[in-house]
Amino acid sequence: MDFPATLDPVLMQFAAAFGIGGLVGLERERHRQHTDVEQFGGIRTFILIAEAGAICGWLAVALTSSMPIAAGIIATLVLVGVSSFLGMRGQGHALGVTSEFGALVTFLLGAMTTMGAVDLAVMLGVVSSVVLAFKQPLHSMIRGLSRDDVIGGLKLLVASVIVLPLLPDQAVDPWGVVRPWRLWLMVIFISGLSFAGYVAIRRLGPGRGLTVTGALGGLVSSTAASVSIARMSNDEGLKPDAAMLGLLLAWVVMIIRVAVEVAVVRPSLLWELALPLGVLGVTCLACVGVFAWRVRHAERSEGELNIANPFELLPAIQFAGLFALVLVAVEIVRSELPEAWLYLVAGVSGLVDVDAITLSLAEQVGSGLDANIAVGGILIASVSNTLVKVGIVLVLAPGLRVRVALVGLFVTAAAGLTFALA
Repeated sequence: MDFPATLDPVLMQFAAAFGIGGLVGLERERHRQHTDVEQFGGIRTFILIAEAGAICGWLAVALTSSMPIAAGIIATLVLVGVSSFLGMRGQGHALGVTSEFGALVTFLLGAMTTMGAVDLAVMLGVVSSVVLAFKQPLHSMIRGLSRDDVIGGLKLLVASVIVLPLLPDQAVDPWGVVRPWRLWLMVIFISGLSFAGYVAIRRLGPGRGLTVTGALGGLVSSTAASVSIARMSNDEGLKPDAAMLGLLLAWVVMIIRVAVEVAVVRPSLLWELALPLGVLGVTCLACVGVFAWRVRHAERSEGELNIANPFELLPAIQFAGLFALVLVAVEIVRSELPEAWLYLVAGVSGLVDVDAITLSLAEQVGSGLDANIAVGGILIASVSNTLVKVGIVLVLAPGLRVRVALVGLFVTAAAGLTFALA
């Protein structure tokens, strides 16, 4: 952390330590006022503990010795231990040790401020205060976890923290497009989104849970969100209309994302895209309105919900494999076909991803590409991507086939009308 030249860095380090102690102490003081059991330490105690840590850290740096830190830790543990022992004798039963461990953490954070790690100390101080303040929500969340929930979360951590770092981010195919790290990241996203959707459904109910899943999933990949929601829709008790609402929200977010990307790269092109994207967006929003009304009406008579933890890697791995095959196909089409076949390239690109072709065409407008061709290519890619998602749902979610087929026809007809008017 860089301080103004007019301020003494050591004074600012001690000020940071005082702030950390005050922040943690404020939460502990509030906790003491809302409990009938005598608790260790309040705001003054924690400020002094942080100050003691800062002094020990400053002495350790000045003396180039770790002895002040070790002595401070021992003294803190002894004082906290004596206080806890006396508290237990006075109360007649064992007390929690959260505040006691908080005191030790506060001392160490205070020491960090004067040992050159002010930024990290402040960040950890804020995190510690949040953990202390969210006692009831954390306990309630843990009480609601089942064995399957814990196992699913551990699987996600293994896939993210252990497997992902081991994979190379270099291409392993002759065309230079298949990168194991990025493919596995797609696997993690699909599986993680399914897990998050499962948690949201249990906490918020099917309607709102799937709505949140679709909207958030669409920010990153509406295709991956469609895979996750389609799989979850097969669980007993999940209403098809709620699943369709989540799917459509992911598609709407995709359209908004395309508009934002064009606005950033080539603002002038956005006016050309306003009509086609507007028609697609309004069409999807109309469908969202229909299914939102049906979901709200159905929630009044909603039956028992019986869903299983949907964390499964195999379906996500299968989708990633298909994703890799399409990536290779797209690259072959791009490299082998002339620019006159740009619409075909856009259509094939849309099978995998809308963002890449959108950004590419928007940039090429500045290099002489006709704006009308760019608009047509972006629209074709968007429709192609939508049809792929329709196909995914038709395969993975038998209960949604009629609904998604009708929506797909409706969206395709709107896109055709846009082409005719262009």
